[in-house]
Amino acid sequence: MISAVLPTLTPIPALVDSLTALVPAVAEGLVRDVVIVAREETPFLTAITDAGGSALVITAGDHGGLIMAGAQHAKASHVLVLEPGMVPQGDWIATLSDCVADIQGQEAALLPLIGAPWLTWMARLTGRADRRLGLVATKSALVSGGKLRFTPVQAELADRRKRRLRSAAG
Repeated sequence: MISAVLPTLTPIPALVDSLTALVPAVAEGLVRDVVIVAREETPFLTAITDAGGSALVITAGDHGGLIMAGAQHAKASHVLVLEPGMVPQGDWIATLSDCVADIQGQEAALLPLIGAPWLTWMARLTGRADRRLGLVATKSALVSGGKLRFTPVQAELADRRKRRLRSAAG
């Protein structure tokens, strides 16, 4: 089982897309709990967390600080970090279920953005990845804030941030 952490610097309507994508994983027993982390509480975030049975954690800090705070509140030993608006695609539940058993210490599984294979290449080359997209790591690795070793997995993400922002504005 894993906990899902969604760190949001600015609450956006596309958060709903990410939460909706997690429902089947909760039903299959992969996702144990969902933690939304933000810098401030808003009526939007309160409504979303109440409706979805998620935890809302309010904390100061940058994006990494939000991830660490979310990991501290996670109930499972492994954590799926998703940027709000990122939606896992394909057979991601089975893929992540299989890879969770292999993730130890400072290892992390990187979920690449569809249509952006350079992210996987860049993660391999530099040992760094855009953590705002999606990764799975041990809770202890995220809480410690140490450098993670990224391994790409075959579970891709679709970006719904712009679509939802346009529809919310229009």
